[in-house]
Amino acid sequence: MFLKKCKNCGIKIPRKANFCPGCGHQKKKNIAFFFLKMLILFLFVQVITTSIPAILTGSILHYKYGINFVIEAIWGMTILIVMLLSGNSYVFTQKREKFFQSLKLGAAFLGMTFLILPGSISSLQGTSIWVCINLILYCAAIGITEEFLCRGWVQNEFLERFGKNRKQVILSIVLSSFIFGGMHISNIWNANQGVFETFLQVIQATASGALLGSIYYRTKNIWTVAFLHGFYDFAIMLGDVSVIKSCTTGEPTPSIAMYHIFTSLLVIAFYVISSMILLRKSTMNKMLDANYEQNVEEYLAESKFTKNLKMALIIVVIIFFLPFGSNLEGYEDYYICYSYDELEIGDFDEHYFNRLTYTITYDTTDIITDLPLHYEFEVFYDDKIGIQNKITKEVIYLNYENIYGFEVIDNEDTFIILIYDYDDDSIIYYMKMYKELLSNDWQTLQAMKTSFQSYSMPNLGKLGYLTVEETNYKYPLMISSMGDYFIIDEEDDLYLLR
Repeated sequence: MFLKKCKNCGIKIPRKANFCPGCGHQKKKNIAFFFLKMLILFLFVQVITTSIPAILTGSILHYKYGINFVIEAIWGMTILIVMLLSGNSYVFTQKREKFFQSLKLGAAFLGMTFLILPGSISSLQGTSIWVCINLILYCAAIGITEEFLCRGWVQNEFLERFGKNRKQVILSIVLSSFIFGGMHISNIWNANQGVFETFLQVIQATASGALLGSIYYRTKNIWTVAFLHGFYDFAIMLGDVSVIKSCTTGEPTPSIAMYHIFTSLLVIAFYVISSMILLRKSTMNKMLDANYEQNVEEYLAESKFTKNLKMALIIVVIIFFLPFGSNLEGYEDYYICYSYDELEIGDFDEHYFNRLTYTITYDTTDIITDLPLHYEFEVFYDDKIGIQNKITKEVIYLNYENIYGFEVIDNEDTFIILIYDYDDDSIIYYMKMYKELLSNDWQTLQAMKTSFQSYSMPNLGKLGYLTVEETNYKYPLMISSMGDYFIIDEEDDLYLLR
């Protein structure tokens, strides 16, 4: 303890003390100094509370994983409210083991994470620091939200009702893990994932949920399993940080399917064996009955069983590293990945609009009759994209149902329509019509409908066009959710801007 002398009597007192117990002398309080101190503190808090949210908001709105983080955070707040209303607030303060001690019990789960992490790091390329920040926030939100839900709430609800003996505890953990695994079925429509891959993911998630549930039961530390869960997802997703558009999968060949099933069984075995070690009989009985004593025969039998489990775990890890999938035929065709030609341009100006309707007008002169001609077409969005000839009142509808937005770009000799469809995959539909080919007959509308071509895109945040000083041409511009710029040039070729 740091001491100081009392200015009145000279005895030593704690440095931060404002009152001397020996003579009763009290330090005078300087209100001007206190005002200055509070003012500086207030300004500091003001800067922090305004600048950091502004920075994070910019990151969330413009970079990859930002929207995912927002959705996960909202879900997490909802789960938190449900837990508080259900009387589960004890989850946040109840701890059987401290954080770092709990990590020792979660060593198997942490080990699996470190097996995955090097591969993800090796695939990294140049990327924005904000994408990495968003990924960290997103994975932290996943870990907190899903562990609050599946371990803090669901598993505890089971245990409070059916956790009287070892069999009931194990059954409660298994059933809550099935709920956790079943949550991943939504990846079929949320992440455009194949049924086969989702099926394997559900089984693996159920097994990993059993291990997380076992760790939580042993430690009663919700923050440990939230960290383990979030760190594991971070290790997996880190490999996709640099990817502009995530790869998809085709139909697996029998050999590919067997390989994935085999590797999934290895991962499942790793999780199940690790869970069995954590929930071994002697440990469980001691937790359920403070007076439990293990006899010699039980001790020897369990020691042998635990030793065999640990040996099986080592064998699983060794097999996991063997190169079984190195020569699988058709693996290159199974994974469908995307690449984009790059283009570098000088300074440019960006233009964005939020179109619900746009009217294209064009006035010219008939080269044969020398009579003025007027063309007027309206592009509109009303459940579907429609194009109407305002002169003849004829209309066509385009068969794109999941429309995020559209853009019409009026150039000197052409007009361009961009449509963003985000159904099973993010696609831009692009149509360019030369003004000299316009006509007020039905064939012009039909030509518009059949002239669209498509480009596979990452998730987009903005549609618009850009202009450069060297030309008057308006280039169709698309900006992805992770901040990548794409344009379509005069030759209708798609480029990634660098």
